[in-house]
Amino acid sequence: MPESFTVTLTEFCARASATDKRVELLAGFYRDENAAGRVTDDESAYRARLAAFIIRPSK
Repeated sequence: MPESFTVTLTEFCARASATDKRVELLAGFYRDENAAGRVTDDESAYRARLAAFIIRPSK
């Protein structure tokens, strides 16, 4: 079984919200990813970008 699989941005955020209750953070991540056109990707890529988003200074 592969370590990562393709999911939509909506699926990834829904799954992430089951364990991460920072709603505003996930909403901001969703907005950034959607604006960049990344609506389908490997789950591992979304996880990596979410980790980077969490430590990125706010604008």
